[in-house]
This record gives sequence, C-alpha cells and structure tokens, in this order.
Amino acid sequence: MSIRAQLFFVIFIVALPAAGIMVYTSVRLHDEALNEAQKVTERLVERIAVEQQNLVNGAEQLMTALAELPEVKQHDSARVEPILRRLVKLNTSYSNIFIADKSGDVWATAVPVKTPFNVADRQYFQNAMARGQLSSGEYVISRAISKPTMNFAYPLKNNRDEITGIISVGFNVSRYWELLNRLQYPAGTSFVLIDHKGTILYRALNPEQFIGKSYTPKAFKQMLEGPEKGTSLRKGLVGDKRIISFKKIRINGEHAPYMYVTAGIPVKVALKQANQSLVYSIAVFSTIIIAAFFIAWIIGKRSIVDRVALLERASQRLAKGELDVSVSDLVVGGELGSLARTFDNMAHDLALREKTLRESERFLSTIIEAEPEAVNLLAHDGSILMTNRAGLDMMQLDSFDKIKGKSAFTFIDPAYHEAFRTLNEYVLNGNTGHLVFKFVGTKGRSLWLETHAAPLKNDKGEIVSLLAITRNITERKEMDRMKDEMISAVSHEMRTPLTAMLGYIQFIMENDVDEAKTKEYLGTVNKQAERLKELIDNFLDLQRLREKRGFRNLKQLAVRPLLEEAANLFADPSNLHRIKIDTSSELPPIICDEEGIHSVFNNLLSNAVKYSPNGGDIVLGARQEANNVTMWVKDEGIGIPQELLDKIFDRFYRVDNTDRRTTSGTGLGLSLVKEIVTAQGGGIWIESTLGKGSTVYITLPAADSD
Repeated sequence: MSIRAQLFFVIFIVALPAAGIMVYTSVRLHDEALNEAQKVTERLVERIAVEQQNLVNGAEQLMTALAELPEVKQHDSARVEPILRRLVKLNTSYSNIFIADKSGDVWATAVPVKTPFNVADRQYFQNAMARGQLSSGEYVISRAISKPTMNFAYPLKNNRDEITGIISVGFNVSRYWELLNRLQYPAGTSFVLIDHKGTILYRALNPEQFIGKSYTPKAFKQMLEGPEKGTSLRKGLVGDKRIISFKKIRINGEHAPYMYVTAGIPVKVALKQANQSLVYSIAVFSTIIIAAFFIAWIIGKRSIVDRVALLERASQRLAKGELDVSVSDLVVGGELGSLARTFDNMAHDLALREKTLRESERFLSTIIEAEPEAVNLLAHDGSILMTNRAGLDMMQLDSFDKIKGKSAFTFIDPAYHEAFRTLNEYVLNGNTGHLVFKFVGTKGRSLWLETHAAPLKNDKGEIVSLLAITRNITERKEMDRMKDEMISAVSHEMRTPLTAMLGYIQFIMENDVDEAKTKEYLGTVNKQAERLKELIDNFLDLQRLREKRGFRNLKQLAVRPLLEEAANLFADPSNLHRIKIDTSSELPPIICDEEGIHSVFNNLLSNAVKYSPNGGDIVLGARQEANNVTMWVKDEGIGIPQELLDKIFDRFYRVDNTDRRTTSGTGLGLSLVKEIVTAQGGGIWIESTLGKGSTVYITLPAADSD
C-alpha cells in the first residue's frame, strides 16, 4: 500500500466503530418505524371494525323498531315508504331500506323503483328467513339503486311468531373514507372491506378500480384460515410493499365472518422518516470522514507524497526516453534526498544504455522494414509475434494488429501443415531449416513461398521463438511450369514437320528422283518449313505478349476500315472464298492496340479460309452493344463439335476430325487471339455447328464509353 493509502486506512479503521453505531441506529429506527406503522394499521382496522359494528347495531335497532310499526305489520306501503325515505335521508350510511314478504317480493322501498323486484335469491334474505334473526349479506349490485352494496336483513314476524318477510338495510361503505381523512393517517394509507367470498366491497384509494373484484387469493386464504386478526408485510393490491393488518367481523349467531377489514401503509412511507434520519447521519458522517481524509491527504502530500511523486514522474519521463532527467536538486534532505541522488546516478547509466539500444533497434527496424522479403517471428505454438511490411503484403493485410497473435497455420495450405509443423519442431530444437510451401492470403490469393528459419534465443540461451525469412517464388514457380509445358508442347508440335522434312530430304539424297518428283518433294518440305515457321512465330508472339502483361499503346481505331484492310489481305483471286463485310460506317471507333488487333483478324481469317476447304462465304461483321463494339468472323467450313468449344482456345489444341488431312495448324493461333483480346479488356467466344461453319465473336471497348 502507498503511504497515502496507509493514512487513509488508519482513518478508515478509526471510522469503523462510528459507522457501526450509525448502522445499528439505522436498523433500530427502521424497526421502530415498522412497529409504529403496524400499530397505525391495527388501530385503523379496529376503528373501522368498531364503526362497522356500531353501524350494524344501529341498523338492527332500527329494523327491530320498524318491525313493530302497525303500518309494517299491515303491509301498508303507501304509509311505510315515506318513513323509509326520511330514515335514509337522515342517515347517509344507508344506501336503501326496503321490506319484502316471505316470497322475496319487495313491497316497500326507500328508493323509488319503476319495476318491482324480488330478493329471494339474496343470501341475507335466505339466512334471515332460515335463522329468524339478524343476518348478513355479501357484495351485490342493488336492484333498486343499481350500485354495489352490502345488505343486512331482519325477520318480520306476525302475532303467532311466524316469519312473514324481512326488513333489509343496505350500507354505503364509502363513508369510511371520511373517517380516514378525518384521522389524518400517513399518505398512501388505505383500507379494504371484503365480503365472506373474498369480493372487494370497497377500497379507500381508487375504489372504482377494485370494487366488485376478487381480493388477492393467496392473501385472502391466509386471512380465512388464520386468526381473528393479524399483521404481515406483503404486497398490496397495486403491487407495492405494505404493512397490512386485518380483522374478521362477525354477527352474533353466524359462524363465519361476514366481512374482513384490512388496512395498509406503504413501507416506503412508513420508513420515510427513518430513511431521512439515515441520510442525514450518512451526510454528517461522510462530511467528517471526507474532512479527515482531506487533512490526511494534505499532511501526506506535503511531507511525503509530493516528493515521491516527483521521483515517480522522473521515472516515467526516463521511461519515455527523456535521457536528461535529474531530481537531486529538487528533492533535498533525509532518506528521500539520498534516494534522489541514487536515482540520478541510475538515470545517467540507464540513459547511456538506452541510447545505445535505441540506435541498435532503429538500425535493425530500418533493415527489416526495407527488406523486400518477409521477416516473421513465430511463437512455439506457431502464432505470429512480428512481421514486416512484406509479410503483411503476402497476407493481404494493411495492419499488423489484424494478425497479431493468430496462428501462421491459418494462411498455410492444409497440404503443407504437417511439413510446416515438422519445420517448426526442427528449428525450435536448435536447428536451421528450409521449406517451400503454398500460402493463401486473407482475400484468397494463393502464393508459393520459400522460407528459411532459424531459432531465436534470449540472453540465457533459451530458444524463445522462430525467426523466418520468406520470399515469394510464385512467379518463378509459374514460369517454370509454363516453361515446362511450352517446351514440351512446342517440342511435340515441331517434331511432326521436322520429321516430314528430314524424311523427304533423306529420300532425295539416297535415291535417284526425277525432276518432277524432286520438285514435288521439295514443295512438301517447303510447306512443312512454313508450318514450322508459323509455329515458331506464334510461340514467340505468345511469349512476348505474356512478358508485356498487357498493351500500353492503346488508341482509337475505326472499325470498318479495319475490317476492309483485313478482308483485302485475304482476297482470293480464284473466288473460292468470298469475303464480305457486314457493318455500318456509323459505328464508334474502338480502343485497341493496332498491331495486336491486326494480328487477331489475320489469325481468324486464316483459320476461316483454312477450315473452309470447299470455299464459301466468309463474313466480317460488327455492331455496337452498350459501351462495347462486338465484331465477328463467320465461315461456312467444317465446324466444331459443341463439346469441344470450351477447349478451342487452349494452347496447341486442335480439333481431331476427318478433315485434318486437308488442313494444318499450330494450335497456337486461337490461344494467341484470346491473349491479345483479353489483354485489351475485351472478350472472345465461339459459336459453331458441325458441318455448317463457325463464328468467332470478339468485343472491345468503344471510344465514347466511360
């Protein structure tokens, strides 16, 4: 712990007993507040229960007196109803007073009704008729006033003590809200009146939302099965936590309570004062503690912390490369002054070593970043610890952060995983190694790489990583492959004309041949020599084109003059082939290399003539399509099978058919044409029908395209 932290810790230890006392006091106040709230709810429940009992007693006395009136005994509704109305008007606790005969038909009511009604199905009627004494009802919608009410009934008897009907009083339970306001209970205090079925008769707060609805089943069951009264801490009807007291209310002679009264106070209201006291205590305590911490901070800062911080800042500056740090003049005297002098000596020595190390690192970093070959540092598990710019280029990445810590095996072709793993193990055992393998970048580019790896050791001689110098040999591999293919193919193709030439020359040299035969044989030799020359020329053109990697001398060239010039070169005086031009003079010029496009049409026309041994029309056409110009050479020759069209542009590929004996070719012409067209940003394809001819299409960008 720092010195300042130790001072704060001492203050914290001293403050603990005070904090404990504060917590104890808070808990005690909390408990007292809850106890007081419980007492408030119990008093409210008792008050409402007493009011209800007084109300029932008064109603019973009233109904007893009414039962003795002669008008009531005589069923004189005309004289009884004015009396009932005056009684309801005088007592606002009553919602209605009515009298019914023993069949339940109401013959007198304080509230006028348009249609007579019957109460035989009501519980208070049935109980009073059955028991012959005061009986309670339940939550109902009054048929007289069409509002929720709770009725009590008293039996009417004749002179023979026979029950002839009932007198019923309906109560206005909302009057208890006046009682609650009058007594000024805490905010949020409420009470609920519940009948024997659990139906809410009235709730002091927002009564319209709850009257007639069922009380919480679980809570009602606990009251039903519990003692006559009690208190609990639980959720109220609106979901807030409350201290709720309840009491059961009964009528003498009835086994079950006819009403349950609950009263509740929100816990947050009950604890409001206790919480305010706690907040006040915390505020006072915090102020004292903050003041103590501030004093300790001032003392520690002036005597110790500032001086130590000065040394710390000096260390940080030195770590950032400021080599001229000095603190002994600023921290003077005592143990810290001695430490400052020691620090200056250390800083001087460290500055010398840091300067040497930086120069060495700068030199090494410059060499690594300028190195055209990838320099990689790998951990024992193959994860990448460092790479230079060349390495990132191979991985197709622009930042080392995207690959730091990832495995090198991610980029290595799976076929070379085992070989690369063997190389790692071999090098990490203290040897140097070499490997040629296939590599795949993050964007899918495949490369052939050659790596030379050596172990990297720390100052203790322990091998900590693997250092690999890797070069890209993809082009060399490709050139070697192409060279092998080309040499093999050219050698094979050249062997045929050379064999024929040597055969005829040897025959002439070894035999007496007349002049006509000699001329015929020499003509064949000349024809094979021309074929050999064509093969060599096409091969050299193809090689030169590949070395250029595209055309740079692109310019605008008119289409029709180009086609006319190509047609004139192949005009046949014997009229065996008729060369036609099918194009408009309004076509836009194309962008191309003039020498290359002439070579394209020379090859295509040569093939059209060569593979149309029976003559026919050869059409050179062109049309504009979007931003391109499409041109074609169409013949009426021997045609190409559909299954061979995909191979026709391969080097040295020639269609094997019965007409080969009348035609000759190198197999490089169409391959050369494709290379020229694609190098200029164009496309090429062929359509053909066997025995009816072929059409070769090429597209090149138009000069007025974007």
